[in-house]
Amino acid sequence: STYIGLQRRFRARACVTHKATCAPILRQQREVPIIGDRQWYIGCRSWNWSTQHTESHFIQQVSYKVDRVYLQQLLEHGLPNAETNTQGCNVVEPRTSRIKQCVIWNILIPNDIETIPYFVLIAFGTHSHIPPPPSIPGEKQLQSIKNILHPMLTPGVTRSQFLNSPQLAAYLASKGFRSIEDLSITFANKDRITRVIKHETLTRFPYGSGLEGVLFEWKTRHQNPETMQAYIRRITSSVSGNTIICFYNQQAKILLTQETFQMDMSFKRLRRPWSEVLIAVFDSKQSKPVLTLGRIITDTEKRDMYQLAISAFFEECSKRVQKRVEWYHLHGRGFKGITVDMDTKQMGGFGRYLQSIDPERRQWDWQLQSCVRFCYVHFMRGINTATAGEERSEYSAWGRMKALLNASTRNEYYELLDIIIATEQKASIQEWAKHKKGSVIAAGLVQCCSNIPILNWNLLESHSNAAEQAGQKSYRTGKSLPLLQAITAAMQMDLQDVREYDAYSKYGIRHNYRAASTISQRYFNNRARETSK
Repeated sequence: STYIGLQRRFRARACVTHKATCAPILRQQREVPIIGDRQWYIGCRSWNWSTQHTESHFIQQVSYKVDRVYLQQLLEHGLPNAETNTQGCNVVEPRTSRIKQCVIWNILIPNDIETIPYFVLIAFGTHSHIPPPPSIPGEKQLQSIKNILHPMLTPGVTRSQFLNSPQLAAYLASKGFRSIEDLSITFANKDRITRVIKHETLTRFPYGSGLEGVLFEWKTRHQNPETMQAYIRRITSSVSGNTIICFYNQQAKILLTQETFQMDMSFKRLRRPWSEVLIAVFDSKQSKPVLTLGRIITDTEKRDMYQLAISAFFEECSKRVQKRVEWYHLHGRGFKGITVDMDTKQMGGFGRYLQSIDPERRQWDWQLQSCVRFCYVHFMRGINTATAGEERSEYSAWGRMKALLNASTRNEYYELLDIIIATEQKASIQEWAKHKKGSVIAAGLVQCCSNIPILNWNLLESHSNAAEQAGQKSYRTGKSLPLLQAITAAMQMDLQDVREYDAYSKYGIRHNYRAASTISQRYFNNRARETSK
């Protein structure tokens, strides 16, 4: 198993500095320790002393339990060719058995194997027991199971999920089988399936499904930034927490062509304490208008960590696209603004990111007043919470609070809040009004309190439904997922979004056949409904 694991690790690029000559080799420590013997370890053939400070290659200590002589033979000559279709007599009788003997096997090997390349196998006698059942599945059947398992392999996949998967059902149906036992009767023992899953999982994810597993995935499969496989862009660890930046190159290219985007937090998809910030856009010109363009995953909700994470995200985007990230209120071009909810820590981190790239280093609250619009849906949720149990009509506290969005001047906005605080008796309503008096909150709710020009304000979405819809779509792969499993699922979903975007942009292929967006199609749909009445 050590040899097989090493071969698979090196096929998957075990070395950070990968070369065509990288291969496992058994080596012994050069220096003699003060106490004990020199240690044996598995190294890489490409490593040498002259490049030890500039190149990073695989190294792993060899346990004292490993047969080093046999391991050396395997590394030099490989595994022997196994005969896949032979069946042997595997019956072991106890010493107290009255059976004297079973079949005696003799093999005749010619002296000159080159002249006579044949062996003669002779069996004497008859079996003195019932035919033993098959005990080992054939290599072909095992490989079929692995081929089905690999595309669906995650750190958390279970035997039950595999046995009930549509992939296995489709394969069995293509072979004319009704159950996995028809493929090989040895699979009636389901522990064999469990062992295959565990072996493949340990080989593919040797460091588990937590942060260590993500680090291994990043270093072994995402180091070439130009390939489509590269998705994990940066992992930052500090005493304050950890952040992971994820996006494809094409996502970054699309994002930097937009005038605006939306950000929203998602807490349910990942297992706590991890959560993710979704970067999404709504593009009405596309066949699939809601598009996820990046993810920031973090295990903390501190303002400073949000600042570092957002800075790292846009730095990586700029690096991948070879284009500076620009904001209209700072550079006169670029993003006109964004739509977000009213999360205080997220706002603080985003504002300080903008302050760090502002040549004049203006305050973070001014930055937010110049490029942020808050989500109308979250605004209404706050009203519903504050007026719980109250009547919801235009002539109630609920309606008067909602009217705040209709303020046409800064004086009207703050005057209405003062009246609500002075006249409404419910404490939750008063606290709501006090919260809305903040300069940043006011600027994000109504244009008259914002520094954003009216034309740019109207370009920004009044809600973050695109980001929320992207979050809801992510739940189809599960909730409270382990970190690596969640990132693997996000890779597939985001890749699908990018492929569908390219298909429509280049070839006009829609992701579905709904063509009711044209006037003629809507007209004939209306006629059809009239006829069916």
